[in-house]
Amino acid sequence: MPSQQATAFFIRVAPLSFAFLWSSGFIVAKYAAPDADPFTFALIYLVPPLTAIEAFVLFGESLSAVQIIGMAVTAAGVWLATRRA
Repeated sequence: MPSQQATAFFIRVAPLSFAFLWSSGFIVAKYAAPDADPFTFALIYLVPPLTAIEAFVLFGESLSAVQIIGMAVTAAGVWLATRRA
C-alpha cells in the first residue's frame, strides 16, 4: 500500500506529467510527418468531445452545460486553425 506522501506527490505531479506527455506526442508526430496536412493534427483535439458524444448516445451519460460549451469552443478552435485563408 503506498504511503500518503507518495500518493500526495503523485496527485501533484500527474497533471504536469500528462500535459508534458500529451504535448510531446504532438511535437514528435509533427516532426515524424512533416508533410502532413495540419488538419490531421487538429482533428486530434476533437477526440475527447466526440468520445463524450458517443458516451451520451450509446450509454446514456449526461453532458453538463460546461462540457457542451467546451465542445463548442474546441470545435471553433479547430475550425479557426484549419480554415483556408
